[in-house]
Amino acid sequence: MEDAEARARRLRELKERAKRARESGDNNEEEAPKIKFRNYQPKSDEFKTAVVEPVKVSVDKELEQVGAAPQGNEIQLDVAPKKPNWDLKQHIQKKLDKLERRTQQAIVEMIKDRVSQTQGEDSGADSSGRMLAAAVAGKVS
Repeated sequence: MEDAEARARRLRELKERAKRARESGDNNEEEAPKIKFRNYQPKSDEFKTAVVEPVKVSVDKELEQVGAAPQGNEIQLDVAPKKPNWDLKQHIQKKLDKLERRTQQAIVEMIKDRVSQTQGEDSGADSSGRMLAAAVAGKVS
């Protein structure tokens, strides 16, 4: 109940203020906002005075200044587009390096196993060297 009474009182005060403002506003007419046409070209002559002149940019002067700059300091830019997955490769590069090391270790382990198997068959030192070279050439390349 108290909230409703307080609200009603505030509304009455607002109405009174608005009424006083209207009465005093009749005597003191405020300046109406001015119309500015930036993108619209009015057809009526009375509105043509409200058209805002377009901003004239001195592009020619800026181009001359840039053209007068020494050409020896040009920056070489790489304008070739990057592949769409370049960021994904960057994020997983550490994991790929680890996987590559493990792969190389596994290949070496397999070569050692093959050499040890053939060494059991051939006990000659000369033949084991040839077998190792053949195994490395066959697996790595």
